[in-house]
Amino acid sequence: MLRAVLVLLLLAVPAAAQRTYWPVAVRGVVTYVGHEDDQDMHVRLISVTGSQYFVIAECIPLLPCRTSIGLPWLPKVGDTVTVYGISRRDPEHGNWAEIHPVEAISP
Repeated sequence: MLRAVLVLLLLAVPAAAQRTYWPVAVRGVVTYVGHEDDQDMHVRLISVTGSQYFVIAECIPLLPCRTSIGLPWLPKVGDTVTVYGISRRDPEHGNWAEIHPVEAISP
C-alpha cells in the first residue's frame, strides 16, 4: 500500500518541472503602437534610462489591456507605464523580448 502511494505521488509531481514563462513587471516609455494581422496590439517600450534595449508588450483580443481603473488602455508615444504580464521570446520577430499577454497596466 505504501509503495503504491509513493508511486502515485511520483507520477503526480514532475521530478524536474520547468517553466517556459515568467510573470514580470516592466517600466518603460512607449515608442511605438501598432496592430498585427492577428489583432494583437504591439506596444514598444524602451528603458526609462534611455538605453537601446526594448520590450514589446502585446495586448491580445481575448485579454484586452485595461488600466488599473478598468478603462481600455490607449497608449500614446511618450507615455511612461508599467506593464505586467508573461515574459517570452518571440522567434517570429528576431527572438525579441516581449510581454505576451499583457495582464495589467499602470501609469
